[in-house]
Amino acid sequence: MTDEHAKPRLPLWKIAAILAVVVLFGYPVAYDSVRVRFLRNKARELRVGDSKERVRAVLGEPNARFAKGSGLHIFGKPPYPEPERWAYGSEFEWKNCILKEFPYFWPIRLRLFDPGSDDVSVFFDDEGKVTGVRIP
Repeated sequence: MTDEHAKPRLPLWKIAAILAVVVLFGYPVAYDSVRVRFLRNKARELRVGDSKERVRAVLGEPNARFAKGSGLHIFGKPPYPEPERWAYGSEFEWKNCILKEFPYFWPIRLRLFDPGSDDVSVFFDDEGKVTGVRIP
């Protein structure tokens, strides 16, 4: 008794390939999302005067570090140097990752001159003590 109207089944290798793609893209997205929420909650524990060691103990290693006075200065140096700051946030940029030109897909987050507007930023004085924390 054969069923002529039975739906064809997907081969096992296709199911494995689909599952691999879902895991390959799903894990980084989920991990990144959870990490950002964790960093924002943990950043509330930091206080003015905390040391860099304390910041590392609470938040871990930063995604990017910006030295004092670094940044993009189009119209010359600002009258006051920007403080040293550390950026904590997403590794990926999902909102604007589809491009009209090559490479067409670029989800990697670049922090070249300053922390991103949605990054947790920790600011330090010349002695390496926290002077402020910006939580988006």
